Amino acid sequence: MKCLNFEYISIIYQSVNMKPIISAIFREFDRSDIIFCHWKSNQRLNSFVNGKEDLDLLFREEDKDLVLSLMYNVGAKKFEAIPLGKYLYIYDFLIVDEEGELIHFHVHFGLDIGEKGIKRYRLPITNSFLESRVRSNPENVWIPSYSYELLLLLLRLSLRFPPVVHLKYKLKKNSYGIDKKSTSELEWLRNKVAADEFKLVVGKHFDDKLIVESLIDLFQPDQTTSKILMLRSALSSKRIEWMEKSDAYVNYKYIVGRLKLNRFQRTLFLKPSKRLSTSGGRVVVILGSDGAGKSTLVKNLNKSFSRKIDVCNLYMGLPKPSKSNKRLLAKLFRRLRLFPLWNAIVKKGNIYKGNKFRSLGALVICDRFPQHYYNGIMDGPLLNGWKNSSNPIKKYASKKEYSLFKSMANMKIDLVIKLVVDSETSSRRGKHSIEMANHKTGILGDLDFPNVDNTMELDTSKMNEEEVTKEASKEIWKLYK
Repeated sequence: MKCLNFEYISIIYQSVNMKPIISAIFREFDRSDIIFCHWKSNQRLNSFVNGKEDLDLLFREEDKDLVLSLMYNVGAKKFEAIPLGKYLYIYDFLIVDEEGELIHFHVHFGLDIGEKGIKRYRLPITNSFLESRVRSNPENVWIPSYSYELLLLLLRLSLRFPPVVHLKYKLKKNSYGIDKKSTSELEWLRNKVAADEFKLVVGKHFDDKLIVESLIDLFQPDQTTSKILMLRSALSSKRIEWMEKSDAYVNYKYIVGRLKLNRFQRTLFLKPSKRLSTSGGRVVVILGSDGAGKSTLVKNLNKSFSRKIDVCNLYMGLPKPSKSNKRLLAKLFRRLRLFPLWNAIVKKGNIYKGNKFRSLGALVICDRFPQHYYNGIMDGPLLNGWKNSSNPIKKYASKKEYSLFKSMANMKIDLVIKLVVDSETSSRRGKHSIEMANHKTGILGDLDFPNVDNTMELDTSKMNEEEVTKEASKEIWKLYK
């Protein structure tokens, strides 16, 4: 990873609350003479450069290799969207900064707009758009001229719904409304653009009278949804010129999405739904004695990473029959006094699920993990007492359980995070004796697994929740290549 001077960068931008890693990457683009800009929704630019929302950066297509190389060099990782949300000319890069926060860059090599999840129109004005760029105030970030940004926003609003939806809006004119965010953005841009300047930009790229009149009409204060629909109709010939996917394809995707067939398929066949690492999935195990903060850390990591990538959370403690999707079977095992076997079966199913998601490229986070070294404690086997039983069924059950636990412990694990806490704190938080706390904390120190690549310890009795999450997030990010 290239070493970036974050301290220097933060001084440069001390008047603006910009993430140091973002400003560092922007300066790398400038140093490399790469022409770029943050190309849309710049009314909220401060929120983007703070890392609170995704950044959309536009580049020339001929700079693609240089841009991708630079993103890799600064430590950003490339993730792939699932096919439904994957775009040909848009790349997803993620990076975890020094504060452990996940920042998302959409890297565009062309102006692609259109329906949600498809973006099938490729506008032929990328170079003019980039040539118009100016520095924003006070962020000092490259953005397009406000005239070009206004033109693009109007085109995006008119082309963002599938043909079948447009037909519905034409028949029921009152059913379509411009959302509040877009209305606010339109007003913000219109107040920054002179009418004559906007007419020049429109005239430079369009010679069709209907399109020009529709765009100029939308510049007026009384913007209405019907005018957006009129622009859509005026753009009928341009749509054909710009489109890279047919109306039939887009209508099909829309209908499938409305029926939620994709969601059903993902649930049934363990399919991902967001973004996957191009370098493969990762498995992270969180261990700790009672009161160490395992569940809290898992919740925080999931909240952070699942915003942008596929995260599979697996609870490896004792399964709760009431939360099982096979409640009747769980009750049967409990009635037969074979709940420990049900415990092993559920864990084995979770291991299968974790391996499946890992193979697809997702991040798998395990809250606790089965081990076969210590019986009846710290998620170890529960039927060891039956090992020497004269009852052949009990003896077999004990042997089978141990075999399952041993096989599960061989799962490939990329990182084990041990949350260390002193015995007194563990006893108080876990509400058990100091002797039991001593026993569990001692086991944690000795516990190991055969296929673990990395292990880290965090003393949660000396760190607050935010610090633990920050350090764990940074360590997880190091796993990605």
